[in-house]
Amino acid sequence: MSQKRSFMRQNLRKAVNLMEHRPLAIKAMRVIDRGIRRVFPEDAGKRCMYGAYALAALLRDAQYPAIIVGGDFLVFTPSRDGQSAGLQGFGGSTTVGTASHYWVESEKRLVDPSPMMLPPTTSTQIVKPPAIYWPLDTPFPRYLRYVAKMRVSPDAVFSRVPEQCSKAEAIVEEFRQQMQETRTSMITKLSVLD
Repeated sequence: MSQKRSFMRQNLRKAVNLMEHRPLAIKAMRVIDRGIRRVFPEDAGKRCMYGAYALAALLRDAQYPAIIVGGDFLVFTPSRDGQSAGLQGFGGSTTVGTASHYWVESEKRLVDPSPMMLPPTTSTQIVKPPAIYWPLDTPFPRYLRYVAKMRVSPDAVFSRVPEQCSKAEAIVEEFRQQMQETRTSMITKLSVLD
């Protein structure tokens, strides 16, 4: 009987932990989406490593394990006028030690704010994809693909370029402050696929 109770308590703790993780991750993704667009207005969609780095730091601040994963990302999305649709994303990095896209895995979830920042690759304006908060044990929908090619050690340096490291640290500190200042009700304004 005590084994059963212990098992039930453990499962309850996991459920409560996940219930707290989701709103925190969604709030962090919203802060990151706004912040990356502000810091990099010309090419926010190409700055996913900064977003993943900040997201992992914010989740770790709350005592959640978080690892940055690099690889390929693809989503099938329609145009805003509904006349066409196509694949958008990042893939095929040929530089050793880098990936074309970065996201975070935490609490058995793939957490990625970057799809919301996808730039149009043609003159067609695409429907903005949602942020992703997907259970890792569930297959992705047919219109969404992530292919992990590397995992970044939690103690890895952001970059070998000192200016990029300084920029990443400044961004994380700014987002930490915004997390403290941002009302929780703000999280309802974010479109999330989960």
